[in-house]
This record gives sequence, structure tokens and C-alpha cells, in this order.
Amino acid sequence: MASELELSKQRITELEAENVNLRRKLSVSDAEIAELMRRNNEFLRANKEYNERRDAENAKLRARIEELEKNKEDSSAENVRRDVEIAEIKAEVVKLAEGAQARDNNEESKQLTSRQSEAISKEMISGYDQNTIDEIEPQSSVSSNNINLASNEDVSDHALSPSAKSSEAVALGYDSRS
Repeated sequence: MASELELSKQRITELEAENVNLRRKLSVSDAEIAELMRRNNEFLRANKEYNERRDAENAKLRARIEELEKNKEDSSAENVRRDVEIAEIKAEVVKLAEGAQARDNNEESKQLTSRQSEAISKEMISGYDQNTIDEIEPQSSVSSNNINLASNEDVSDHALSPSAKSSEAVALGYDSRS
């Protein structure tokens, strides 16, 4: 039995040594656990702060988005208003341009009519002698144009040649032969 007792004592010694090793490992593990818990708490605190900053930033961004959307609606309405104003101005410009063009066309028409009248008068004058002109002058509208018919030379200087006279009369839509 002594050998059994010795074996049991030896076994107890071995178990006590193992127990010491296990307690040392446990204390190391406890220290590691404590460090991990401290780091975890630090991480959770940092994460909470980050989330709070992110939430605050998100709130600011949402407010900014709402403001931009409101401004977008305001500027869209203003753009529509400006588009209407631009269309009105363009219509007015077109109207003014058409009026100016009509006025220019009217002036050109008056000038053309005046030139035609002068050409016809000169043609008629060159076709008649002075006596005939003196007879026609009070009745015609030529006298209102203040044409100086003082001498035949003045009239003949301005008279057209017969071929030019007839071609100009035809171009103007008049024929002296009729």
C-alpha cells in the first residue's frame, strides 16, 4: 500500500504542478480577456462617436438636399418665367424687324415708283417737242415735279436714246407706243 500511497502523492504533486500551470494560464487568459474587453469597449465608444458624427452629417446633408430641392423648384419656376419673357422679347423683336422691313420695302417701293415716274416723264418729254410739252404741262402731274424745261438742250441731254427708251419702258411695264 505504501506504493499506492506514494503513487497517489506523486500524482497529487503532478496535479498540483499542473494546477499551478493552469492557474498561470488562466491568469494570462484573464488578462487577455480584460485587454480584449477594454479594447472592445474602446472600439464600441469610438464606433458610437463615429455613428453620432455620421448621423449628424447625414442630417446636415438631408437638410441641404431639401434646401437644394426647394431651390431647384424655385429656379425651375424662375426659368419658366424667364423663358416666357425671352419668348415675348423674341416675338417683339420679330414684330419690330417685320415693321422695319415693311418700312424699308415701302421706302424702296416709293423710290422705285419715283424713279419709274422720272423715267416715264423723261421718256415722254424726249418724245415730244417743246410746243407739245407746253400744251400738256398744265394738265399733267409732271409740272408738280418741277422739271426745268427751259431749253431743248436740257431736255435732250437727259433724254434716252430710242432703243434705251423703249427697253426701259418695257422693263418698267410701260410702252410709249400705246
